[in-house]
Amino acid sequence: DALDGFCKSDGFDSRTTYFWFDCITVSQHKSNKHSKDFDAWYNLFGKAVTKIGNFALVLLPWEKSVPLTRSWYLFETCAAHDIQIAMTDLQKDGFLSSLFENSAKSCHDVLQNISMERSEATVDHDREAIMKLVRNIDFQKLHQKVFV
Repeated sequence: DALDGFCKSDGFDSRTTYFWFDCITVSQHKSNKHSKDFDAWYNLFGKAVTKIGNFALVLLPWEKSVPLTRSWYLFETCAAHDIQIAMTDLQKDGFLSSLFENSAKSCHDVLQNISMERSEATVDHDREAIMKLVRNIDFQKLHQKVFV
């Protein structure tokens, strides 16, 4: 529903628009004997997301979206050229209500809790490698790119 609404609101034809779901494409829960090393994932995801260019953040629920706590997900947003948010109509209504009723305080609280430094990864080595790669990134600028 979130992606269908996203297509409609942004003028995309949902029948001819393709989405890549990294959580479906790659299972992080397979045994280690099937997993690739960090460099292989970095090359695969970094190149793929950069080539795709557009990134739809599916926020369900918007106020506690798990992907915004994950190192790989935040890292992938760095590679995207255009970042947009997709929500179901119900989530969008809740977001707008919160925005207007709380003078954006709820939204601000959610956004200020997003942090690459506090993000998590299934594989500790991946998180360490991501942090090493992004060490020279100005996190304030990164957060502005992703969330403003």
